[in-house]
Formats: sequence, structure tokens, C-alpha cells
Amino acid sequence: MLRLEKLVKTYRTGDQALKAVDLTVPKGQVVALIGPSGAGKSTLGRAITGAWKPASGWLRRDGATLDQ
Repeated sequence: MLRLEKLVKTYRTGDQALKAVDLTVPKGQVVALIGPSGAGKSTLGRAITGAWKPASGWLRRDGATLDQ
């Protein structure tokens, strides 16, 4: 299972790309992220792959936090 809890990404400018995002994806489930340009799709993808750590919040895979 993939679980995001209150995930926040803030840029140096102070702009928030992600603001307290909650998402749960059960194991084996396929999800598509759609939305307009600048909606945070790529930023969310980077969080899920571990390309950056959130300013706050948690990202867990199968119960373990991303940095474990």
C-alpha cells in the first residue's frame, strides 16, 4: 500500500506545490494523475519516487516511511 499523509512541498519562493495532500493507493491498484499544468502532478510523482523529501507530512510504502 502507498499512503501519503498531509504531504507538503514548498518552494524557496514560498509557493506551495502540494498542500496537505492525502492519498491512499492499495497494493496492486493502478492510479492515473490528471490535471492542468502546474497542478502538482510531477511534484507528487517525484515525492512518490523519493526524488525529494516533503517539507512536512509522511509518505509510507507498505507501512515503512520513505526514508526507511
